[in-house]
Amino acid sequence: MDIEIIRDIVRTKRYQVKLHAVQHALQEGFGEKEILAALLAGTIIETYPERGRILVCGKAMFDANMEMYFMLSVSKFGPIKSR
Repeated sequence: MDIEIIRDIVRTKRYQVKLHAVQHALQEGFGEKEILAALLAGTIIETYPERGRILVCGKAMFDANMEMYFMLSVSKFGPIKSR
């Protein structure tokens, strides 16, 4: 998976943020807007093809000094449509 594919998925809103990710974000003081910004600015640092996952690291908008790490699941059927 290429980071440009992830960025395209984010820009075209073909993703789904799972409930546990939203709950964790709110507990840490950030939301979906910051998650998406970090993904758009981030880089892939690990890939797990056997699990259909990648690890992306990006900077958060609310704190430019804070790096955020996200584990993304990639559907074998292609990008997931947004809600």
